[in-house]
Amino acid sequence: QQTAFTAYDGDRYLRWPEIESWCAAAAEAHPEWVTSSTVGHSREGRPLLLMTVGATGPSRVSPEAVAQFFPSGL
Repeated sequence: QQTAFTAYDGDRYLRWPEIESWCAAAAEAHPEWVTSSTVGHSREGRPLLLMTVGATGPSRVSPEAVAQFFPSGL
């Protein structure tokens, strides 16, 4: 389920489908800054997402100028 990207302000807990959709929407809305990739699967079969945030291509200052994190739901 793909949704339009909107900022998340932390006002409520997101369920896994919402997290997965938000990550995909962020990457689609800002491909020059955000990538989302699957790096494995949980024991329950859910994808393990890796979000990378930082400039890509010629605008990137250095390989270290990015942030990476694994979004997850509990």
